[in-house]
Amino acid sequence: MPRWKQNDLNSDTLFQRKRNTVIREAAKTFSSKGYHGTSLDEVARVLGVTKAALYYYIPSKRDILYECLVIAENIGTTALEKAQSESPSGLGRITTFVQSYANQAMEEMGVCLLITDLADLEEDCRLNISARRAALLRGLMDFIEEGRKQGNISPKLTRIFQRTSSSMP
Repeated sequence: MPRWKQNDLNSDTLFQRKRNTVIREAAKTFSSKGYHGTSLDEVARVLGVTKAALYYYIPSKRDILYECLVIAENIGTTALEKAQSESPSGLGRITTFVQSYANQAMEEMGVCLLITDLADLEEDCRLNISARRAALLRGLMDFIEEGRKQGNISPKLTRIFQRTSSSMP
């Protein structure tokens, strides 16, 4: 069970830690039960607090979903930057990206990161996440194109990835 009471921190740090705990616990429940199958009552019960206490840290379940997706996109961006800086070849960059993303994603949030339906978000949040995903996909396409030019990635993979990414929101 996550540690809720942490009296040794200043109020801003404590607030942020508790807020992050709410988001991560909700993400775990989203991962196992889905967004619509998760109630904030369940999250509160796991944390040993009231539902009202959750609302002190984050305004709504929809806001929690958005924060989960922001974390996912941050993980993707970090993995993309790591791949760019550590690997000289397109194939190496893709490999580094996948390993880094998978390791951090499973450690941080679990399969909640695989949420693709953004319909439950407010429009500005949906547009933000969609733009970030598009940037991530462009980065991956650049890696694939580099690998194709270097001869270590098949043109067929490029076509498959293009078809897959064009169907994403």
